[in-house]
Amino acid sequence: MTMPKRAILLLLSLAAGAEANQFVRVAGDIELPVPVNWYLASDTAALPAQLVFYNDSAEILVFRSEIAEAEMIADENELRKSVDLVIDDVINTLPEGQLRVSSGFYEGFRAGFNLEFASRDSLTGVPLEHTIRGIIYRLPDDRQVLFTVWGKAAASVYPRVRDALNLVQDGFAYRGEYEHDVFAGRSMSYWPLVLILMAILVLILLRPPWRRTRTAAGTHARPE
Repeated sequence: MTMPKRAILLLLSLAAGAEANQFVRVAGDIELPVPVNWYLASDTAALPAQLVFYNDSAEILVFRSEIAEAEMIADENELRKSVDLVIDDVINTLPEGQLRVSSGFYEGFRAGFNLEFASRDSLTGVPLEHTIRGIIYRLPDDRQVLFTVWGKAAASVYPRVRDALNLVQDGFAYRGEYEHDVFAGRSMSYWPLVLILMAILVLILLRPPWRRTRTAAGTHARPE
């Protein structure tokens, strides 16, 4: 991201009520803003990446999943169908799962979706709020790559951190090579994307909440 673009993002984040105090590179070609009062709790060398709120009550996870050439999403309609299946087969089956927002976007070189939903932790019973941004690019070797930026917080904390979650999702930048048109224009099955999203959902919902991981510099202590 060039310095003028960073300045614009910082101004927008201030207007929205959240501020990035630094930008980090993860896995070589991913750039993320780190909001004030958040810290990177994962290794910068690889994904998934994990950003954690200072009191460990909220987190943001970034995943990368690849879609093979024979299984690529061909158009906006297939993308919409795959997201609808995830809503029906996963979100609506969660404990007290309730969809709040579902929308999509197509920008030529990339496409994706936004999901916001509520659930209840099956182990602790704590009400949770989630926001997911899925972003798809087509690589030069004719595979598609899906980046999932997932924010999760206890419902009591969510109003305080929502702007920060949106800041990270809006500020996500992929610096690798990609094609100008994300869709290949071929009619393929949209099931691969559904399976990828389901796998990510299961992974996140089963992982211990607010788990801190080691970084290249060692274990991050929680800021006081």
